[in-house]
Amino acid sequence: MSKVKDFAKSELDRYFHLITGMNHQITLALEGSVNINPLDDYYQINVIGGVGVIKGRNERSLLLGVYRLLEGLGVFFHAPKDERITRRQLEDCDFSFESHFLVKQRIVCIEGAVSIENVQDLIDFLPKKQMNGYFIQFQKPYEFFTRWYEHKNHPWLKEEPLSEEILESFMPLMTKEIEKRGLIYHAVGHGWTTRVLGLDASGWQKADPKSLLSLDTSLIAQVNGKREFFKGIPLNTQLCYSNKKVQDLFVEVVVDYIDKHQEIDVLHLWLADDFNNFCECEACQKELPSFYYVETLNRIDEELTKRNIKTKLMFLLYYELLFPSRNVSTLSTDRFMMMFAPITRTYTSSLKDVASKYQAMPIKTKAFKRNENQFEPELLKNLVYLKAWQEAFKGSTVLFDYHLMWDGFKDLPQRGLSQVLYEDMKVLNQFGIDGFISCQLQRNFFPDGLAFHMMAKGLSNESGNMDAIEAKFYEQRYLSEAYNIKTFFTEISSVLIHQYLRKEVPKLNHDVVREIDRIISFINQMKLSGSVAFEEVTKDFIDYYLGYLKLIKEKALGSSVSQLKDGSNKLINEFIKLEADYQSSFDGFYFVHLVREFVENEW
Repeated sequence: MSKVKDFAKSELDRYFHLITGMNHQITLALEGSVNINPLDDYYQINVIGGVGVIKGRNERSLLLGVYRLLEGLGVFFHAPKDERITRRQLEDCDFSFESHFLVKQRIVCIEGAVSIENVQDLIDFLPKKQMNGYFIQFQKPYEFFTRWYEHKNHPWLKEEPLSEEILESFMPLMTKEIEKRGLIYHAVGHGWTTRVLGLDASGWQKADPKSLLSLDTSLIAQVNGKREFFKGIPLNTQLCYSNKKVQDLFVEVVVDYIDKHQEIDVLHLWLADDFNNFCECEACQKELPSFYYVETLNRIDEELTKRNIKTKLMFLLYYELLFPSRNVSTLSTDRFMMMFAPITRTYTSSLKDVASKYQAMPIKTKAFKRNENQFEPELLKNLVYLKAWQEAFKGSTVLFDYHLMWDGFKDLPQRGLSQVLYEDMKVLNQFGIDGFISCQLQRNFFPDGLAFHMMAKGLSNESGNMDAIEAKFYEQRYLSEAYNIKTFFTEISSVLIHQYLRKEVPKLNHDVVREIDRIISFINQMKLSGSVAFEEVTKDFIDYYLGYLKLIKEKALGSSVSQLKDGSNKLINEFIKLEADYQSSFDGFYFVHLVREFVENEW
């Protein structure tokens, strides 16, 4: 028996003892052709009275089947390291189920501010929610760890020392947890362009301009007549992609890395971050940026084929790379997957809302204007680029999206966001999408983890409507207080406030003020009439939400940045304390960042 199957059996044994206090007689059986795509999951469960079988297409499918059986027997996985187990008799352990995954890859990508324990716990949680992979950004993902251990943005926690040696020890700890569960391992994405320059960037830090003196600046994109770091940040600096030396170095850096890391299932090949930063030299202007991108990707494929390396490669549609070039059809569908990352899209409407229009929509993108492009929030204005690429590339398409990155702090109860997430996941196949990567804060389960749950249920493609799945979540999470808390979150959820925090409606806004007054009045009524149990469950969230609403109201009434700063500092100092009690579910780094951004940014 392999490590993954061993682990699946040990989890089944452990939980069965917790549920029944007795041993089960359930067999884990591998069934499936060796020619089946290893990214595809399928399992079947037939158990009566603690006796039966879980059949799986691969060992990861067996583990997913174990956790789905446990859920069917009353184990509820709320959040990492947070679960509820319902006791029952062995003879009552009956459950039958067959998986029907339409989305093959169901991945979470590292983001936010994290401890190594946060990441390990999240990886452990993923298969419990039927997610089947994890994406570690960068060759060295130090950015996400230093945000936590150095307590950046935190007004009173002291920095914890974090040596290079400690940071390096985190990678094998993460990959060990991925391997133990047989999860699909996605890697890197950011950082190839800096490697070509001989730099080791693991985040978005600014560089000393003097460091350019030691570099071959002919490799750097020429923007506004200069070849220098874009806004001072190496990671956001594009290269001169028409330059053969750049292409040669890019191929060399990528192929050498893959050669040494064949444990990676899917390697992401991205260019620099940010937008309107592509090279304006005469040679580069002859083609779209995606043309030279595709040329380089094909060269990488050729070199890997020569070395008989089978690693899958993921290329990216993001900002300027949304515009497809004339050579897209040359990409191998055996080697490459295509990833669509609509970072500017709105989350106040869902893919379901535009699915029928998408099918009939003509493929007509805006004209490309080098370094003068604007990228909009409307879904169809983003999706037209996906459709244009799919016209030429017929391979697997993955959606890389950000529902749980920033918007958890913009739709604070996360109920509306949860519904958009669920609706998005349920219709991905209507857009020719067969994979999903959630680029999200790892600690995003406050107030209760509903959004992650609805995402996972939508990806699992199980029967049942959204309202029933949501109602069951509240029942499992809040027990006797389920109805009251569901009513509470329903009443205080507001699409308008979500739109306001996304800058999708005017800044001076009396409709927003009236909506906030309505919500505050309702909350005050609930505080007077709610039970002791209701108050205990919601107190921290209510105090936090009321503080945020008052700040939003001040801005909607026209308060200046300087006037708002006093209120925002008070809000930050008061509610960053939540992180002490909710460290695994509340990302204080991004809370502070987004409050300050809201106060300081005008629109």
